[in-house]
Amino acid sequence: MSIVLRAMGLAIGPVVAIGFSRFAYALLLPPMKADLAWSFTQAGAINTANAAGYIIGALAAGLFARLLGAARAFLAGIAISAITLLAMATGADFALLTLVRLVSGTANAVTFVIGAALAGSLAHRDSGAAGIPIGVYIGGAGAGIALSGFIVPMALELGDAGWRLGWLALGIAGLAACAPAMLAARAVEASVNGAAARLRWAEIRQIWPTIAAYGLFGAGYVSYMTFVISLLRAQGNSASEANLFWIVLGVAAAFSPVIWSRWLARMPAGPGGAAVYLATAAGALLPLVFAGRMAVFASAILFGGSFLSASAAITIASKDQLPMKSLTAALALLTVAFAIGQTLGPVTSGAITDMVGGISSGLWISPALLLLAAMIALLQPAAVAGIHGRDLGSMPARKG
Repeated sequence: MSIVLRAMGLAIGPVVAIGFSRFAYALLLPPMKADLAWSFTQAGAINTANAAGYIIGALAAGLFARLLGAARAFLAGIAISAITLLAMATGADFALLTLVRLVSGTANAVTFVIGAALAGSLAHRDSGAAGIPIGVYIGGAGAGIALSGFIVPMALELGDAGWRLGWLALGIAGLAACAPAMLAARAVEASVNGAAARLRWAEIRQIWPTIAAYGLFGAGYVSYMTFVISLLRAQGNSASEANLFWIVLGVAAAFSPVIWSRWLARMPAGPGGAAVYLATAAGALLPLVFAGRMAVFASAILFGGSFLSASAAITIASKDQLPMKSLTAALALLTVAFAIGQTLGPVTSGAITDMVGGISSGLWISPALLLLAAMIALLQPAAVAGIHGRDLGSMPARKG
């Protein structure tokens, strides 16, 4: 099996855990909110629970990889993500749905962190790949977004309660995807199973700006992704236009990490990450500043064409700046920072909307935080030459 085919198999993980489980919530939120009479604060809190679970999963990913093996832990994360999609259709109780989203977030993070380490292992084996396996893997989330843009609207045609069938359809598709994902994971898991349990302080110091910037990015991007469909509907766009926006965003996201990764693999980590965050901020800003379809779809292309590449940027940065054995631990720590941001973003944005009025008021925090992330990313020191397989603790980090 070629490296690209293995990466495509691993990309099923983000399709289910990120594209379906995390992001399709934005499509299902308007009918859920109407049917269940939620406030914007409640709508944001449900996604905050998902982000809190993401923190738990990120912290536990390395442990699961060591106890179960990388391939089994990766598959378990996908399967549980799919099962929680099914569970979202079963009830209307706010507390129960919050708990389901918490479990879902935990499984999502385990899937993504271990899968990213597997993809990073593929890229490490073939330096000529120039980040392509990482880009293909992360692009799976964009493919999941685009697919959900086809799956969910068919269910919603049945009325406000059709959101239940939307969750069911996504869950069934997720379960069906488990077998090919398992085959790909088994083909590359050996180099990840011996991963370090945690980063040493010298390693954390080496990548602290990447950690801080990625946390701010998590808070900024997720506010947009949670409420952008609600914003478009509030601006007078039809349901079909909002669905088309979502599909365009997903298609852009599916292909962009491969393009970005080839460039990011040749760039220093700081400027590379900053460029991704700036492009994402511009995409989030467009529908807040300009009205009309042109701004809406330009936002879909620009935001969709950049936001997933933040994961590519931090994966490539970690692979280049730290020993290979530290990759899973680094990705787990970065995912914790990212998830903390995700935890704060939706509920803060929703609360601002409820207090001030108008969905756009709460969404202004998105480009603001993304711009701040870009500035902090520029503080990332250059990679230490010849770092792979060596002891970072005995090597001073270069500045610049």
